[in-house]
Amino acid sequence: MRLIKVLSGQTVFDIALQELGSAVGVLDIALLNGISITETLTPGQTLNVPDYVLEKNVVADFKKNGIRPATADSDSEIYTQKLFQAGLFQAGLFE
Repeated sequence: MRLIKVLSGQTVFDIALQELGSAVGVLDIALLNGISITETLTPGQTLNVPDYVLEKNVVADFKKNGIRPATADSDSEIYTQKLFQAGLFQAGLFE
C-alpha cells in the first residue's frame, strides 16, 4: 500500500487513473480508505492506494507529462486539452 496526497479537484476516479493507470481500481481505493467511489475529496487529504499498477504506460505518460487528473476542477477543459497535447488520446489510451 502507498500513501498519496489529493490535489484540488481530484476525484477517487482521478486517483485511480493517476496511480493505477485505470479507473478499474477505483473500488479498491475506496475500500482501502472506507469511502465511496463518489466521495468528495479535500485537497491535502491523504489516501491509501494499492501497490499494483494496472496500466503502466498510462501512469508513465501522466508522470512524464506532469499531468495530475483533476476532473472535478472547474478547469476540466484545460485538463482535457493537456491530455490531447500530451498525445494520450492519440495513443489510444482513453478511447
